[in-house]
Amino acid sequence: MRKASVFYFIISLVVSVYLVRFALGPAVFGAIAPQIPGLCFIIFPVIFLLLTHFSPAEIITAFKLAGRKSKGTKSELKNAVLFFKTARQFFITIAVIGMIILWIWYLAGGFDAGNGPPKVAAAVMILVGAFLYPLLFILFICLPFGNAVQKKLNESE
Repeated sequence: MRKASVFYFIISLVVSVYLVRFALGPAVFGAIAPQIPGLCFIIFPVIFLLLTHFSPAEIITAFKLAGRKSKGTKSELKNAVLFFKTARQFFITIAVIGMIILWIWYLAGGFDAGNGPPKVAAAVMILVGAFLYPLLFILFICLPFGNAVQKKLNESE
């Protein structure tokens, strides 16, 4: 992975956020914009699940191996590819579980919109957030880092 890739990722993220904000308007965008508690419900379960399969040293090595100048054995590269595939699967699983829990909570009457948007619109915004955050982690972390390691593995064979 090249250092310029990080720059391109940041540009694409900023442009994406701007376009979504422009399309939805500030009020709706503010309701689905990343909020720390929502991110914690996604990040921490995935980290803990990854720790059941990989040691902290293996996780750090996987990220280091994505660097352009780093070298690793075939075994380390294969484990790094497996790490990013596993992370991607955990993010998808957490998104699906979050969607199910939010639907049950919504149907049980757990969301009171008050003076805000209608109850259905608010529930849809929550569901978009439940899918949006994991997909952004997959798009900006798992795929680029995993593909960089996969390219190194392909070159070593």
